[in-house]
Amino acid sequence: MNMRVKTRICSYAILGVLLCFFYACKKDKDVDLVAKEGQSLEQIVYADDIQGTDEVFFATTGEWTSSIAQTSDSNEPNWISTSSDHGIEGSHIVRIDLKRNRTGQRRSAVITFSSGNSKLLVRVTQEATLENGEFPQDGPDIVVDDETLLSQTIEGNIENALPVTFTTSDSWNARVEDADFTGVPSWIRLSRYEAGKGTHTLQFMLQQNISEEERLALVTIQSGDSEIRIVITQKGAEPTTGTVTDVEGNSYPTKRFGNRWWMLKNLQTTRYKDNIAIANASTNAGWNAITFEAIGGYSTRINTPFIYYTFGVVNTGRLCPEGWRVPTESDLIELFDYVKTTYGGGTSFLKELADNNSGIADNWTGSSTVGAIGNNAVATNNASGFSMAAVRHRNAGTAGGGDGAFSGSGQYAGLWTATSSSANNARVFILHYSYHKGTTNYLQGASKSTGYSCRCVRDSSK
Repeated sequence: MNMRVKTRICSYAILGVLLCFFYACKKDKDVDLVAKEGQSLEQIVYADDIQGTDEVFFATTGEWTSSIAQTSDSNEPNWISTSSDHGIEGSHIVRIDLKRNRTGQRRSAVITFSSGNSKLLVRVTQEATLENGEFPQDGPDIVVDDETLLSQTIEGNIENALPVTFTTSDSWNARVEDADFTGVPSWIRLSRYEAGKGTHTLQFMLQQNISEEERLALVTIQSGDSEIRIVITQKGAEPTTGTVTDVEGNSYPTKRFGNRWWMLKNLQTTRYKDNIAIANASTNAGWNAITFEAIGGYSTRINTPFIYYTFGVVNTGRLCPEGWRVPTESDLIELFDYVKTTYGGGTSFLKELADNNSGIADNWTGSSTVGAIGNNAVATNNASGFSMAAVRHRNAGTAGGGDGAFSGSGQYAGLWTATSSSANNARVFILHYSYHKGTTNYLQGASKSTGYSCRCVRDSSK
């Protein structure tokens, strides 16, 4: 145990004895406050001292208050204060806090502690010079290395603000307050709250902001007569759902999966985002004429909202709404990993992406294989909300080596990627009613003149 702790324990013991003495003598003598014997009631400090030479120890049998008066005039001094200026009965230890004296003049003040009819007076004198006899130099007591760090805006999912390095000529302390100075925010902590003079680096530890509301903390560092304020603003969490509208006014629900936003519904637009019409190749003659190299067009199924695009349309870079794009194969792999971890228990994602026969398309063909997309689809599919339904696809036309038929009723769903695999083929994400967590051929190559559905993706930072 160090000497300072021992001294404080002894002081408390003495004050406890004094309190007992108070209560025993109160009947005969009007004693309301007594100070610890031997403590300094005349304190003299140097110009650079920021605390008195000793704390003040006393005990009271009732409530107490303190006041400070400057000896040279009746004004209340602004260079001296106490750690507490009132209290209830009991034993007390009060610290005397000072500001550095740069006035060039010696100054004094008297602190009066009062309880009932009793008073305790402590005189504090602060010299005009340092211990070496020199006057303190003018200048701030705290200097920051990089003032651009005094105002920081942090993303909601980041757990550290940038550290601030500063130098002080005295000891320093820090406090954290919320934006309206009414409380201490619980979502931010400092690496330390006080230290001696020197160069220091202060770290800021944050909790992730899971709400969508922005929040702000004010960190004040004080040293001597100087202080700096650091403003830490933490953005709110990005919403996880939303909508996007294409050039024709079709609206699509969206959801954030990891670092990407995805449409939860297949594209229905018949126009590019610059409002130029996409070639309508819905007739057999039109569809059959599409070749691998052609920009191609779209096709619709009669009495359905489903639209099938050739890769030539997908590959223009103009199909998705502004700020959105056709996903690459890598984007889909990221989606699979996220869904597997978040919704599939670390092992499954295909069933979690497949629609649960909600009525937006043909129902999935039934399967007796437990865990397959077609097995108990209503109750167990679509945990992620991605809602990829069995909307079929359209085979390539005769010019593309196919028969142009709509294929896969209740069996297939396919989404184009922006990834070309050869002159004639591009990559497609395929779901089949028989697929389960052990299936591996869900990313396949397909003829560029085939008609598949398409969805769009957006980076969450945009």
